[in-house]
Amino acid sequence: MLTFLSGVVSKAQLRLVCSRWWAHLPARELSLLLCLAVLLAYLGVRAPRFFNAQNLVNLLVNNAFLAIAACGMTMVIVSGNIDISVGAMLAVCSIVAGLTARAHVPLPLIIFSTLLVGAVMGTLNGALVAKANIPAIIVTLGMMGILRGLIIWYVRGEWIQDLPDYFIDFGSATPLGVPTPLWLMIAVLMATWLLMSRTKFGRCMYALGSHLEAARLSGIRVPKTTVGIFALNGLLIGVAALADLSNYSAIQSNKGEGFEFQVIIAAVLGGTNIFGGSGNVWGTLLGVLLLGTMSSAMTFLQVPNEWERTAQGALVLAAVMVDQLRQRRR
Repeated sequence: MLTFLSGVVSKAQLRLVCSRWWAHLPARELSLLLCLAVLLAYLGVRAPRFFNAQNLVNLLVNNAFLAIAACGMTMVIVSGNIDISVGAMLAVCSIVAGLTARAHVPLPLIIFSTLLVGAVMGTLNGALVAKANIPAIIVTLGMMGILRGLIIWYVRGEWIQDLPDYFIDFGSATPLGVPTPLWLMIAVLMATWLLMSRTKFGRCMYALGSHLEAARLSGIRVPKTTVGIFALNGLLIGVAALADLSNYSAIQSNKGEGFEFQVIIAAVLGGTNIFGGSGNVWGTLLGVLLLGTMSSAMTFLQVPNEWERTAQGALVLAAVMVDQLRQRRR
């Protein structure tokens, strides 16, 4: 076939056609939907019990907090930064929520204090990145170590137990038949989508990740925007903590360990360019659903747990390689 084509068109023309075809492959969202469909079809044959209604509901509820945190990470990565302290931040927010709940503080004050702590930690990260000109990976790596050390010092390895019923009921409630974590996830997804696609702040976010110097020269207040993005990320970590914590009767001292890995994977797998400038929350949501389905599928297929991280890492490497190849072809 290639020999026949070479007689009709030149090699340069053939390379041009192939490059254009590669550049216009289906979007990442379509690719993820295809992967998800193939996985579900395989489960339908090998493990039909996976499609039990309660298991599907649990799958969504158990991954709602990951989707919420991944929305914040999507914004951070789109702006050309990264935050690897989100796992430690989740632990701090969880402990604050647990301690205030155990002190029988009213639920609105528990929610406010959890969100405030998350926003403050995010703002501190953003200020160090924007004002001190320290790379985000260094700032958040240092913050992760500081927060983990403070957690160990404060709780001394003990779990926070004896949480009041009204706090646990907050997560187990089903307004209009939908669990509270899913309502929180839907609200965050819609708000983040509107912010990124329909506001000046969202356009500035993409501009920062596309070309920082060009964004600065165009009049965008880079430090202020960067601090705002990290603050929003911290706020969403607080929301994620509330969505996750209210499903449990105790809070572990090692809460959130490895969580940053899952959040970054979900965002990158969903099409967010790790170098910044492109990405959206709907692709991130599909990334979360694919990761959650894979994890649950491995349980039903009796695959050892250690292979889950291997599969996740392979998916991320494949996604980044495809992005690089597509970018070069363009």
